[in-house]
Amino acid sequence: MKSKFKLFLKTFIICSLSFAVFVGAGYLYLSNSFKAADNEVLNVPYSQTLSENKGVLFICNGKKIFFYLDFIENKLVASLNPEKAENGEIYGYSHDYTLEGNDSLISNIIDCVGGVEVFAEEDKLRYTGFQVVELLKQSNSKELRREIIKDACEKIAEYGIGNEFFSSIVNNSKTELKFSECYLWREYLPQLSANLHFID
Repeated sequence: MKSKFKLFLKTFIICSLSFAVFVGAGYLYLSNSFKAADNEVLNVPYSQTLSENKGVLFICNGKKIFFYLDFIENKLVASLNPEKAENGEIYGYSHDYTLEGNDSLISNIIDCVGGVEVFAEEDKLRYTGFQVVELLKQSNSKELRREIIKDACEKIAEYGIGNEFFSSIVNNSKTELKFSECYLWREYLPQLSANLHFID
């Protein structure tokens, strides 16, 4: 009985030592085979870069509205009577894109923000895109256009905006602006819209 136990003990010790030698040798081999990368990665895009400032001129039924998206100053500049672009600028702001459309462009923009609330006949009423188009046909008031833009921007600032907003603008207008170029604007537009400035 004792001889069997001694045999078992010797076998166990030999197996344990052999296992430890093999594991140790394997660890040393693997640790020596892993080397640090020669090239250090300096600029890892963990966050997307801020978009460049852009000026967009809307022309709908002959009427013009200019928006300057200032991502650096975090504001949206608007002009209801933009002067003619000179040297690629309007009022000193870069004129990067022109979007030319008709009533459907206005209607789709308004519907994408969930309609607007404006004063009409001393009451503040909610209007859909189609109703806004009809309202603008009846009135050439600069103050009405300003009120529509202000309310639309307030809605964007509060609720944000989806990709359908930009796809609707691009698809319903004659423009060189591509959806891929304004895709990143969605993240910043609510902040810009909350800081709306009219220059005229």
